[in-house]
Amino acid sequence: MPIRRVIDPSMPLDDRTTFSPGDPEPRVCAATMIAADGWNVARLELGSHSGRHCDAPFHFLEERPRLDALPLERFLGPGVVVDATGLAPRTPIGWDPVAPHAARLRPGAIVLLRTGWDDHRGTDADFDHPTLDGDACAAILERGVRTIGIDAINLDETRRAELDRSTFRCHAQISAVGGVIVENLVGLGAIDFPDPARQRAAAARARRRRRPGACGRDRGAGLTPWPPLRPASARACAPGAATAASPWPSSPHAAA
Repeated sequence: MPIRRVIDPSMPLDDRTTFSPGDPEPRVCAATMIAADGWNVARLELGSHSGRHCDAPFHFLEERPRLDALPLERFLGPGVVVDATGLAPRTPIGWDPVAPHAARLRPGAIVLLRTGWDDHRGTDADFDHPTLDGDACAAILERGVRTIGIDAINLDETRRAELDRSTFRCHAQISAVGGVIVENLVGLGAIDFPDPARQRAAAARARRRRRPGACGRDRGAGLTPWPPLRPASARACAPGAATAASPWPSSPHAAA
C-alpha cells in the first residue's frame, strides 16, 4: 500500500509536557554546545512514560512481558479512530462510540480513542480527562484487539489523591492479555482519510532492556525516534548555568 500522507500524533517534550503524579518531571537541556564543545547534544532526564508513550504489560503486572519482549505486531496495524469528543470531564467512554467500528475490531487492529483532551495539555484540566469504560475495554479485547491508544495522559482515571489500583480496570485487562496501551497522543482529529480501511497506525517502541514502557514517536501511513525537543539553555540541567552561546530555547524545567 503506497503511503500518501503521514500524520505525527507525538507529544512534544517541552515545558508543557504533563507527567503523572509520582513520575519524574521531564527535563531537557544542553549537554554540549557547538560554541564550547564543537557539537550539540541534549541531555534528557525523564521517566519512561513521559510524553507520548507505550505501557507494556509489566507496567501494571509484575509477571507480564516488558516492552522489549512484546511482538512487533503490537505496534503496527490498521488504525481505528473512535470519536469520543465532546464528553464532560472524567466521563467514561462506553460502547456507543465504539459500536460503529465493531466490524473493524479484529486481531491486529489498533484502536485510537479521540477525546480532544490533548487541547488541555499543560492546564489544570489535563488530569480530568475522559476514560475508557472497563466493560467497553473488555468488549474491544474480546474481538482480538491488543493495542489501544488515547489522546489523554491515562486510559483509566488519573487521580489527584492516593493511587487506587482497583480503578485501573483497562490497564489490568489489557496487561493480562499481553496488550499495549498508548497514551498522550495528540492531533488525532487530523486523521480524516476517506478510506478508513487503509489507515495504518504504528507506535514506535524504544528497544531498551527491562523497561515497563517507553516514550517515543508514532509513525505510519495513518498516523511517525523522539518527539521535537525544546531543551533548556542551562548546561547539565543546572539552574543559572545558561550561556549566550546556547542553541537551546529556555524551559522552566531546567531551573525547577
